Amino acid sequence: MNNVLIFILAITLTILATAALIPFLKKKKYGQPIREEGNKDHYKKSGTPTMGGAAFTLVFLLSCILFIKFNVNILFIVLYTLAYGLIGFIDDYAKIAKGENLGLNEKQKLVLQFGVAFILLILQYFLLDIDISMVNIPLLNIDLNVGIFIIPILMFIVVGTTNATNLTDGLDGLLSSVSIPVFLGIAYLAKDTKADVATSAIIFAGALIGFLVFNSNPASIFMGDTGSMAIGGAIVAMLISINKPIYLIFIGGIYLLEAVSVLIQTIYYKKYQKRVFLMAPIHHHFELRGYKETKIVAAFTTASVILTLFTILIIR
Repeated sequence: MNNVLIFILAITLTILATAALIPFLKKKKYGQPIREEGNKDHYKKSGTPTMGGAAFTLVFLLSCILFIKFNVNILFIVLYTLAYGLIGFIDDYAKIAKGENLGLNEKQKLVLQFGVAFILLILQYFLLDIDISMVNIPLLNIDLNVGIFIIPILMFIVVGTTNATNLTDGLDGLLSSVSIPVFLGIAYLAKDTKADVATSAIIFAGALIGFLVFNSNPASIFMGDTGSMAIGGAIVAMLISINKPIYLIFIGGIYLLEAVSVLIQTIYYKKYQKRVFLMAPIHHHFELRGYKETKIVAAFTTASVILTLFTILIIR
């Protein structure tokens, strides 16, 4: 099937799936708890249906099965998306059950994330049709064979990416908007060598556009960790499939910025009992500085488009 038609179908199916999911979540009272610190305007969002990422994740998985000839590349993309989406779902459900903004503790989450990454990467090491131990170095455009050490390297990239996308999901429509150009960029990078991976990226971009109909400010539904971790899993799986995971530092620059802002804030506060940012992740810093959510989302999305174009330029 033509990729344009698949793209339109992904948008349409996600709109329909999300529209059906919202009343179900409201009936079950699966609302998002809001943490006490930060912008007080967020309190009015308390109770907004969460776990909406289940809608676009399901559309993505079904579309991959229906519209792409199944092979080892698509298998692993599906497995990463599903596995990290399930970890996010467990975290979301724990938050709802507790009635607070903390679900799984940090240790529990990391054990699950690293465990899944280890299993999937070992399988990829032996089953993928490319040698993932050959690392392409950004800008220098040279390949470095790191052998079996690629497993721990990629484990940290996988876990770092899924946590970074999770941190980015803090404003209405932010993660969805930032991730659409990332997936479209991956589709462009993969189109000549891995057409199946390109199609999967197009599907995910379309699904996120459909979800934005309900997730843009003011959001009628949140994607929750179910969606944010599924997005991270899908992105890293696609980039591993085209042997470009290191390029996440460019194409995923917004995710990196969000994660680094939290790291800086944590380290600096522990040492000096002072904060570098008003609040981390950094999108909350700008929010507390008085910028509207819509302006922050627009600025971050623009930056994501620029970073994606830059990544395409340095690779091509």
